[in-house]
Amino acid sequence: MEIIGFTKKEIDSLLVFNKGGYEGKILLYNNELVLKQFEKYLCDLIDFERKKYKLERLASRKLSHVIVSPTAFVSVEGEFSGYLMPKISNAMHIDSIRDYQKLLIVYSKLFKDLDYLHKKNVVVGDLKPANILVDYKYNTKFCDVDSMGIDEFPIDHSEYRSHEAKLLPNYNKKFEVNSRENMDNYLLLACFINSLSNDNSPLVGKLFNSKLSLEYKKILLQLLKGDVWSTPVDISTMLEEEKRNVK
Repeated sequence: MEIIGFTKKEIDSLLVFNKGGYEGKILLYNNELVLKQFEKYLCDLIDFERKKYKLERLASRKLSHVIVSPTAFVSVEGEFSGYLMPKISNAMHIDSIRDYQKLLIVYSKLFKDLDYLHKKNVVVGDLKPANILVDYKYNTKFCDVDSMGIDEFPIDHSEYRSHEAKLLPNYNKKFEVNSRENMDNYLLLACFINSLSNDNSPLVGKLFNSKLSLEYKKILLQLLKGDVWSTPVDISTMLEEEKRNVK
């Protein structure tokens, strides 16, 4: 990928678009692109060369319809410091959506897109609402791509457990016995069920108090209770069917 060079003065002059998270902040590069700048302390914690390899492979895999794909590397004073990616106009995090029908639409797409990524040997890893963007037309994309795994390169921070992960029953056991692809599915399911209600009840309570059909509530309950991901239905198709049945 192309390398865009900055001086420290130039990078410091960019406006903050999003405070980001543990790894770095998101800066506004122009009207179409944003820049993820990694924090300096990561140099001692993370293999930046591996990050660059992963970003290059993700860019070459042509996945921009499902992830916020990197477009160029960024260097500051000659040192790799981040990457550019498209700015998603009018985007919001998925936990901003509370309308039941819209949740069925976006999560049906997300489960389909997640399966597509897995078939391309991409693992999301840090799958949580803050890393799922939705635009005003309810198109969805996974972000925080540099932490993803691809081919032989594993996800970053594999020991990290998000809030959604800790909501899963027996979550430590699930992480022990499942592949990271299976855990992606578990984490997306936790995001979906958690979004069905604003209360603080466990996922099982939110599931059974939701508008989902009893048949699918039972299927999802078995998934939640089981330690190994195994579902008799395609969840994307299931949610599409639920959408058609909403009155």
